[in-house]
Amino acid sequence: MSSPPITIVGAGLAGLTLGRCLKARGVSTQLLERASSTLIYNYGITLHQWTYQPLLNVLNMDESLFRSKVAVDASQGGTGALSRPLEGSVSSGAFRCHRGRLEAMLREGLDIKWEHPVESVEASSQNIKTSVQNGDSINSDTIVGSDGVHSQVRKSSASWIEPKVLPYVVFHGTRKMAVDEYQYVLAPYMKGCAVIQSRHEDAMLEIAINDYDETGIHIGYTYSRPAHQNDSLHKPDRPISGASDIPEDFYVELGGLKALEEPFAQIFSASKVRHDRISHWLMRSSLPKEDDIKNLTARGVLLIGDAIHAMPILGGEGGNMAIRDGINLAEHLAEHGFSCIRYFYEGRYPIWRQAVENSEKTLSDMHTPVKPLL
Repeated sequence: MSSPPITIVGAGLAGLTLGRCLKARGVSTQLLERASSTLIYNYGITLHQWTYQPLLNVLNMDESLFRSKVAVDASQGGTGALSRPLEGSVSSGAFRCHRGRLEAMLREGLDIKWEHPVESVEASSQNIKTSVQNGDSINSDTIVGSDGVHSQVRKSSASWIEPKVLPYVVFHGTRKMAVDEYQYVLAPYMKGCAVIQSRHEDAMLEIAINDYDETGIHIGYTYSRPAHQNDSLHKPDRPISGASDIPEDFYVELGGLKALEEPFAQIFSASKVRHDRISHWLMRSSLPKEDDIKNLTARGVLLIGDAIHAMPILGGEGGNMAIRDGINLAEHLAEHGFSCIRYFYEGRYPIWRQAVENSEKTLSDMHTPVKPLL
């Protein structure tokens, strides 16, 4: 008799990697995803070689073919080259990857139940009942929560574990540029790279290529700085839905930036930014105590990715760590099943702790003004 499929909550990078790696080893899975199948993440992430190299055998392709399919500038014959230096750690072989195309590649052949938001998870030592908002319920021995920083699996199983919001102001915008405009405004400064950055006192400004298509070039840009005392732009308690509520003070602050170099002066022009899609990002960080993780696993609840080790979007390696979690957990489950699962966590925990600590330090270093040479 074949074993029932492993239930994975969340079809993001961690869940898809886990599902695809288990499929390659002959282990069946079912993924529950709250979003619609039409959701596509049209932005770039920096992908490190230590992350994607183990995936190549699973995907049955070499590095050159892989990059030609998922690099942000692949349609233009590019390889997602990164500028140097970039703030944070950029390993040899890293490149700018289009998350939407990577996830589409990982989804191939997987059983994904779209529009299945998990409502609650009731875990005991004998059984786990996962209730979905459409009325379905799934009984299983084990559940893998890979449903991100706002994980419903974690909230239902360990509500006391909550990410902390770090004291930084971060706004992210997206803009589509016609080819002619891009060639005039950005191309001379990008110089074939996918990301460029600049400092302005304690603020970090970043411009990144997200994608190319037949109608133009999609860019993303980020403005970030440390929060100040009584800061009208730092809203750590805002609801999730408040990400699109942009205070007028943000545009006023952009308008006050003086002597910005090009192309940052044009991209961060307050009058132009007003017409873009802007999101207020919160920099979150968390890692439960090791005993909390052991207690969850004893009840058959496994957490990976941002569901267990949240890192700030800037300065963190959340996407890369999520993929490695999926790879490593698949190896353990295929070889050992759910027995000795504590060894998986004991091996990963020091890596997670170091990554979370490094991400907070990198975020701080990114916003520390450079002292002038004497």
